[in-house]
Amino acid sequence: MHHLYDLTGDGQVNYSDQVVLHGLLTVELPPDLDVNLDGRVNIDDVYVQAITNGRDVNRDGIVNSGDLDTLEAAVRGDEAETMSSGRE
Repeated sequence: MHHLYDLTGDGQVNYSDQVVLHGLLTVELPPDLDVNLDGRVNIDDVYVQAITNGRDVNRDGIVNSGDLDTLEAAVRGDEAETMSSGRE
């Protein structure tokens, strides 16, 4: 038997269900990029996310590798093309 408020279908009513409900009722939330809550989004946030794997950065209701990918893309967003891998 499923609980009425288990919107993710994982058998638990938790933060993931809240995120899904919020998405159904409001406009889409932007990514939650400041993982270490220091007011800046930088490489330190990537380190904290990689070590703890504890924040739903992309707000899809699931904490997984997609959250780290979203955070890395945001941090690398201003990276100059000359700094990309493959440089000699």
